[in-house]
Amino acid sequence: MLDNLVYFSQFVVAGIVVGLVFLILRQNIYSGLGLIVLVFTSLYYDDFNFTIFGIVAYVLLLVSLFYLKEDKKKILLGVVLGALGVAVSYVILGISFKYPNF
Repeated sequence: MLDNLVYFSQFVVAGIVVGLVFLILRQNIYSGLGLIVLVFTSLYYDDFNFTIFGIVAYVLLLVSLFYLKEDKKKILLGVVLGALGVAVSYVILGISFKYPNF
């Protein structure tokens, strides 16, 4: 069994939300999924050095997407949708695990 089912569930739900929205809007999925990985792994490990490393890696991912001449609007939309997926899964699953009879 998973030690931290809450983090895993939030990660999966955020990925599903971004994946479903990607099917409709066709944004850059790497920028959105990268943000999801950054946020939930940083929350899981709860280590400042790892968080700084993750932020640097994510910024380099975004820089590489711009370097590869990806559409800027699609990259930014991917970041926004990744943030939306993180927010939705963090709030909904955070509430449902904290108050299971809610």
